[in-house]
Amino acid sequence: MRLSARLLAASALALSFAVPAMAQDAATIQRAERIRDGAMQQNIALDYVTRLTTTFGARPAGS
Repeated sequence: MRLSARLLAASALALSFAVPAMAQDAATIQRAERIRDGAMQQNIALDYVTRLTTTFGARPAGS
């Protein structure tokens, strides 16, 4: 493997560990909790998926 490819892979790996740490501030957590709570109280997404699968069928395997 060339040096630049190794450097790119190492950088991507390092960034993948840093991203979850950046997303843990209080405002982001509160926003995610509000979205989760709203989704648990309403079934709009389930109705949408049900309508799609009833009308067009299930998603093909491997897609």
